[in-house]
Amino acid sequence: VTIAPSAGIDYALDLFGDVFTTTSRGQRGTRTSLTLVSSTQTIPRRSTVTISGRLTPAVAGAQIIISPSSLERRFVTTAANGRFTTRFTIAGTTSFVAQWAGDRTHTGDGSPAVTVRRR
Repeated sequence: VTIAPSAGIDYALDLFGDVFTTTSRGQRGTRTSLTLVSSTQTIPRRSTVTISGRLTPAVAGAQIIISPSSLERRFVTTAANGRFTTRFTIAGTTSFVAQWAGDRTHTGDGSPAVTVRRR
């Protein structure tokens, strides 16, 4: 497949390798915010914690990457209301962050770190 630029249109690759067009060079879009929370702030021993978050404004079907400091990253998908949730089993203090690359009409964002500590 050959892709040739045309007047006023540029092409870009998203995080998953899909090609999309942009008339704003990929630098503009609706600003988004990604938040992340944990079901608990401390664990006494190896435990399962629920990590939830929200992408605002809501983008249904957005692919969010959850990256824990001591485990392998995980992809989750937002619901129609922008919310997502997943569970991790952790044995010690672990920090989590969420990221998304944005799409054709929204800028990407990353959450502040959320840390679950072992007592």
